[in-house]
Amino acid sequence: EISLQLPLEDYVVVADTAPGPEHSAQQKELSVAVRKAVLDMPIPDREIFLRFYFCYQTVEQISNEMQINQSTVKTKLRRGREKLKQSLSNYML
Repeated sequence: EISLQLPLEDYVVVADTAPGPEHSAQQKELSVAVRKAVLDMPIPDREIFLRFYFCYQTVEQISNEMQINQSTVKTKLRRGREKLKQSLSNYML
């Protein structure tokens, strides 16, 4: 076992936590892109996506309330994530 006797402060790297204007602009642009990508989804897929990620409903709750199979809900969530990832790929560079 190796024992280091240096103070904890010697190991801590403090990042500049204050985002600059460029970061704020990028975040706003990304937020607008996410909103557009979600709103561009077909209505049933969008509803499932919004229920799961924004209303925090479980797959079971969505399945029961929308009267569709749980496997269908899972498939639509997976496809929605793939579409969202594809739509936002240029923002993640």
